[in-house]
Amino acid sequence: MAKKKEAEKAALTGAALSPCDTGEEITPAFILARPGQRIDVRIDICQTGGVAAVILAGELLLRQAIVNSIEVPIQAPAPGDYLLIWGVVPASTPWRAKGEVHIGPAVLFRNKKNDASQFPVAKWAVFIRVIA
Repeated sequence: MAKKKEAEKAALTGAALSPCDTGEEITPAFILARPGQRIDVRIDICQTGGVAAVILAGELLLRQAIVNSIEVPIQAPAPGDYLLIWGVVPASTPWRAKGEVHIGPAVLFRNKKNDASQFPVAKWAVFIRVIA
């Protein structure tokens, strides 16, 4: 259904959808993972570049300039609750950005931001609950 809406939107505007426009938003309170399971954090930025950062439990895992997108693999730690924070500081306006968390093929978190958003900061956070 979401892909149909996106295709209709693109047909009406005559423009192809960018990675920052695709997918319905998913904003859970927490994500479940198993110890050692691969968790992928994805950041897409459109219309500009920026500096991306990924932080898990207070530890900076990545700080890197990006142009279009970046995917950062994280190994789920020992059982417990962890705060995952990630985002991008856009280099200029206008900008659009999308943050996602995947475990395997499943997208478990997706949120979109842009410079005209009510809260125009391309930063996301979600709790990761690692269970044995």
